[in-house]
Amino acid sequence: MIRKGIIITKDGFRCLGGPGSGNFGHAGIPGQRGGSAPGGGGGGGSENISKNPARIEPFNPVRSNAKLESLISSMEEKGYDGPPILTYQDGEIALTGSHRIVAAKKVGIDKIPLLNIKDDTLNEDQWSEVQSARDTESLLRTFQDFKEYEEVSGIDDIIELLEEEVSHEQSEWME
Repeated sequence: MIRKGIIITKDGFRCLGGPGSGNFGHAGIPGQRGGSAPGGGGGGGSENISKNPARIEPFNPVRSNAKLESLISSMEEKGYDGPPILTYQDGEIALTGSHRIVAAKKVGIDKIPLLNIKDDTLNEDQWSEVQSARDTESLLRTFQDFKEYEEVSGIDDIIELLEEEVSHEQSEWME
């Protein structure tokens, strides 16, 4: 399986693309439209950006010190190599990736990839529903419901990222 995402090292970005489409699902050149890197396109309800992890507030607390330590060790060796973190308010608040944000801060990584939900994508009631979701699975179900029943457009990249997150979380529990 090819992992999608962006690796950020001290030397810059490296895009990991797989078959298919989406803002982070195909190879691209950082900074150019249509690529996987921050600023490289973006559709409807989301945009790819990067930000210093020290300027991102995780929505949920770190719940597993073992997972945090494992991520710190991996990031010290390879840099950030995970999928983009789902955020809102211009990347200020993270809906996913609490462990990855804290690990990146501790390691001293200066930028991580984000998939930011644009402010005008959801109405006030929908934002309230998003903020009440306490785990990635319920967040995924919320966005799937928005797409199916409330006809919110431009959220395919958000759903794709959350599906990858849920799949990864489920595989961790099986190990």
